[in-house]
Amino acid sequence: MIYKLISMLLLAVLAPASHAAHAARVDERKLVDGVEIRDIKFEKGRFADGNGYIEGYSGNTVAFTQRIGKGDFTIKATLWLRDLNGSYPFFRLDDNYFCFDSAAASLHVNGSKFGGPAVKKIGEASKFITKSQTFAFEIRRRNGKVQIFLSNQPVYAADYGDGPIDYAGFGVGNNVLRIHSWSIAANIEEVAPVEAPKGPSASEFQNRVDNAIDRGIKYLLNYQCRDGSWGYHAYFFPAGETALCAYTLLKCGIPASHPALQRAFAYLDGIEPAETYVVSCMLSAYEATGNPAYKAKIQQLSGILTGYNERGLWSYPNSWGSPWRAEKGLIDLSNTQFAVLGLRAAHKGGVDIPAALWKQIIESALKFQEIPRIMDASGSPKTDGTTTTGKIQVAGFSYRAGEGAYGSMTAAGICILKIALENVKSSLSSAQVRTVQNAIDSGVNWLAENFTITSNPKKGDWVYYYLYGLERVGAFLKIDKIGEHDWYREGADWLISKQGNDGAWAESDHAEADTCFALLFLRRASAPIITGNDTLPPKDVYISESPTNDLSMRASGRNRLKIWISGFGENAKKQYGGGNIGGLRIAKIEYFIDGKTAGEIQGNPAKAWVDEKYAFEHEFTTTGKHKVSARAHLVEPGAADDDKNPTVYLYSTGFELNVESVLAGWMLAAARARARNVMLNIGKTVNASSSANGGETPPRAADGLESSRWLFAANDARPTLTIELQNSIKANTLVFTQAFNKPASGGLFDKITQVEIVINNNKPFKADLDADDAKPTAVSLGRVFTITRIEVRVVARVKNASQPGIGGFSEVTLEMRKQ
Repeated sequence: MIYKLISMLLLAVLAPASHAAHAARVDERKLVDGVEIRDIKFEKGRFADGNGYIEGYSGNTVAFTQRIGKGDFTIKATLWLRDLNGSYPFFRLDDNYFCFDSAAASLHVNGSKFGGPAVKKIGEASKFITKSQTFAFEIRRRNGKVQIFLSNQPVYAADYGDGPIDYAGFGVGNNVLRIHSWSIAANIEEVAPVEAPKGPSASEFQNRVDNAIDRGIKYLLNYQCRDGSWGYHAYFFPAGETALCAYTLLKCGIPASHPALQRAFAYLDGIEPAETYVVSCMLSAYEATGNPAYKAKIQQLSGILTGYNERGLWSYPNSWGSPWRAEKGLIDLSNTQFAVLGLRAAHKGGVDIPAALWKQIIESALKFQEIPRIMDASGSPKTDGTTTTGKIQVAGFSYRAGEGAYGSMTAAGICILKIALENVKSSLSSAQVRTVQNAIDSGVNWLAENFTITSNPKKGDWVYYYLYGLERVGAFLKIDKIGEHDWYREGADWLISKQGNDGAWAESDHAEADTCFALLFLRRASAPIITGNDTLPPKDVYISESPTNDLSMRASGRNRLKIWISGFGENAKKQYGGGNIGGLRIAKIEYFIDGKTAGEIQGNPAKAWVDEKYAFEHEFTTTGKHKVSARAHLVEPGAADDDKNPTVYLYSTGFELNVESVLAGWMLAAARARARNVMLNIGKTVNASSSANGGETPPRAADGLESSRWLFAANDARPTLTIELQNSIKANTLVFTQAFNKPASGGLFDKITQVEIVINNNKPFKADLDADDAKPTAVSLGRVFTITRIEVRVVARVKNASQPGIGGFSEVTLEMRKQ
């Protein structure tokens, strides 16, 4: 009853006195309609296109590009939030904020016109918003008063004044925000582009960052293996690098639907992790998809990770490939850091992490910090935004307790404490909170005292790992400077200068990992606000529009393309839009890919076209350049109202796009092949007639990893590989994958076209391999064999140009398939 009374009073107060009081021109604009956009800019990275919505991730913001003039206005949107967990997504009007999900999942406002500078809680978010379900948002101004509605219920009102508004937009916070629709009805004042200042500008710097990120992404995609994995340290950590690369691509804005990520997660789904780094990276990757279907997987992985815990600390297994429980190694802060990041991801994914564990983490991590030194630093900035008035403490963190402090471990210690404190702060005493905060501040002071971005302070190597730690410090503490240093600008400038011609960063032999750390830094992957460019057109959006075009169209996406009609030219509308219907009469829209019909969307010529999109989706199955165009089939304006036969055809000029990655039919099966390999865990002896390189030895052809391979020598006339099993196994299928195991190795090796096979001591038989040496070839043995020995002889091949004569196999495996 009280709630209804308040609602009635608010409506009464905000009702307009008279329409004449605000007679300013009203322009109504649809800014977002599904995936089509107009008059908006992405300030912190392009939103991804979804099925009828655009979707922003951690820190992204989007704003109206024009100015709302004096007088009344109405802003409406249909929104969706993945979580209600205090992740601070918001709507911003000038410098005033309405937050959909603040601390304890509450609504709040702040700003000079929204309750003052202090945060003001105005209600429980769950009363108006259900996570992972759409809800309506509306804000109105009438006679200088603003009223906000959620799910059609009034939730806040304030005196705002009648003046113009320079900024209106949404921020994602640490959530996932979908915008299904967004419109503004107001006196809209067009804003002319601001002339760029002379000399280096923020947009020019951002262009360099974006270009470096794009090149780094292409490098990672180019080095993804046939089975969806990435190969660094794959022998020891069969899923760690793959999870790190998948997480990096997601954080760089690649959607989970991308072929590379579908393959990566198909591979990860088949891995049973047995090591701290691997479990932690998998948790981060699965959570970053935002896919609720992975909740059970996240729950399972978090259980494994918490089981590895030794009073809030983690380690490697004592020997490679051993289960962690069987052979625990020495604990260290690096393993612990990754574990805490994994727990953070699990918590964000809906898993309850016990407060007792967070307290253990704090207690144990503090033991890795050196004894503080006292420095005189009056006026130095603190992490809470204030400045010191005298002495400060300086104390770094070490890899193991009692060892010397260095940069990457100091960053790790700070982040461990910050994450744990955020999750358990409410159950600590004020003295305990001060102890942890002092330790964090002392660590930041150490980083400031030893600041550099060209090496890992006090250690030297693993500089890219250190820089990613620096990014997390800046992000989690929300600080732009460490000491007097703009850590992001200095780090980004240095990283851009160190990027290789192939798009990679590499300190030694771990280019994939280093590239991930560099990209995560540049992308500010941990921050509520991440980098992006608001001066360039959104990426992966293709536009074929002109006033002289009879038919205009747009598209968005990469391998899966969403195409729609965006309008007709004035001449076309004038010539074909008359008659009884009073507008263009569309019978159908036809879409072409490379000159061939890809799809048709039926129209309704019994009514005039208004702004129907006739959206169509096409998934490419081949890489390379493709031409996309459209044709509108129209019924003549003078035809009968029920005539559906088109006699007028209007064409778009179309556009060309380059498809770099596709999901071919065999790829997901290849990503799951590890689980089908019946000799994966069988002891074996592998020999060959020759080896081309020191590291490409015969055992690599049967180690269960697509990232490694056996290569035969160029002078080997009849290369032969022999596999002898310690225990016999039953199988009916032999599978070959050739040395060409990733896009980066295309054209480097001979293509094997035929092999001769001997199973045990049976009669030899020949088998042709697939003409596409990227694809696996499954050779049926005709029946089930009990196998102890396999001999494979290369009898036919096509020599390559770059290394003629050298070829081989990434894997030779056995499977038991249904016949």
